[in-house]
Amino acid sequence: MVEDDSLLARVIEEELNSEGIKSAIVSNDLDVESAVEMENDYAVSRIATVISKSGDVEVTEFGGVIFTRSDRLDINKLEDLRGKRFVAVNKDSFGGWVAAHRELYDAKINPFTDFKKLIFSGGHDEAVFAVLSGEADAGTARTDTLEKLASDGKIDLADIKIINLREGYSDDHKFPFLLSTRLYPEWLLAKIAGTDDVLSRSVARALYSMSANHQVAQAVGISGWSTPRNYNSVADTLRTLRLRPFENYGKMSLEQIILEYRWFLLIITILLLSLLGASLFLLGIWLKRKNDSIFFQSLIEAVPSLIFYKNIKGEYVGGNKAFFDQVMGKDRKEVIGKTALELVPQKFGKIYKSKDEELLANPGRQIYESGIRFADGTDRYCKIYKSTYNDARKRLTGIVGILSDISESKEREKQLLSLNEKASQQQEAALNILEDLQLEKDRAEALVGDLEKFRLAVDGASDHTVITDPDGIILYANDSIRRITGFSIDEMLGKKRVARNCGAA
Repeated sequence: MVEDDSLLARVIEEELNSEGIKSAIVSNDLDVESAVEMENDYAVSRIATVISKSGDVEVTEFGGVIFTRSDRLDINKLEDLRGKRFVAVNKDSFGGWVAAHRELYDAKINPFTDFKKLIFSGGHDEAVFAVLSGEADAGTARTDTLEKLASDGKIDLADIKIINLREGYSDDHKFPFLLSTRLYPEWLLAKIAGTDDVLSRSVARALYSMSANHQVAQAVGISGWSTPRNYNSVADTLRTLRLRPFENYGKMSLEQIILEYRWFLLIITILLLSLLGASLFLLGIWLKRKNDSIFFQSLIEAVPSLIFYKNIKGEYVGGNKAFFDQVMGKDRKEVIGKTALELVPQKFGKIYKSKDEELLANPGRQIYESGIRFADGTDRYCKIYKSTYNDARKRLTGIVGILSDISESKEREKQLLSLNEKASQQQEAALNILEDLQLEKDRAEALVGDLEKFRLAVDGASDHTVITDPDGIILYANDSIRRITGFSIDEMLGKKRVARNCGAA
């Protein structure tokens, strides 16, 4: 077995003394973010955490410090940074940006939209000098940067004001440097999957035995190595900010959404179709009762959907106000008695006419999607639910339809892959729609019951009850009128007035 001293010399010579690693350590550019990414992507295992050194102070954790000039009376807390110029080291520097970014996130500050300008200086010292020179209003750098610059006589700490100042504890001791963020473990040394375990243990022993006086430790500015720390805090911050390797964390593909929520989507679809079917059924019942046209109109006006009905010639004979206002853009009187071909662009009218003829040839229900030109000039994509209805003698009389604007749904289908992070919101919206439809059904059923009770009450009343339209035309008469006039109900309906039939038996 190789002795620890010789092994240490080999590790230091081949790794720590390499120009890239040495430069990164000295400049504080080697971050734990890279270590977490490598653990995630390459299944590396931790061996040791570095003990960093600043002067005579040794620590195994670090963080970020957020600062401004001491004469900036307008900047005292994180919220004051909105609309200001902010300088950081670079977008991948954990101590020089990511740590501060996490605190800004928790304060509900989006640095990419809330700052007047976000500057990356390329170095920790440069970030400090940018704030002191007035190039930036505030900035961030790794902990111990300010203390090192002050110790070297390059800045005066009295010229610096710390934002979000907090106390931290490292290894049960108070953290010795100015701090604005959470503390995170220092960078680590790890082994690649497949590395010999004997060699890994030998390297670990060699690293743990390195003293602060060792020539390599002094060369790179560290005090040695400790057992590997818990890096969950690093992973949590990267996950929260959706940074590598967690940039896709929480996102789902369209296939995953369908697979995950297939039963929920199936149940919602069945319930929606059931409620729509029930609505069409209720509409069919009321259309069969031609003498209840006044009550029927009240019913469809209470429904928020766009409703219309036609005769077998394709002529509009009624609908609710929402349909005439939003779709036709005309008064009811301007629409009644006209066909779709006379009212809408030909490309739409031909589709409606063809679908109507198809439904009348095969009475029942029909569901299809089509473009519709709304009154405001916009072309919407709608789902159209139609059903035939009969008169009192069971003769085919016409078609009743409900329009459902699904333009937004169609657009959402195109954007679903990029919007799947909103899946939970869409589920909640679907539940709200279901509740609204259930309330609509309950109101409709309650209205049907109330109307039936009213009709039975009026029919059985001893009072003489007649309902006419504004022109005096009789729309309804109860049995008491029949008895006193001698005319049958059918003889009175549609007449302006009724004279007593003296010849009645």
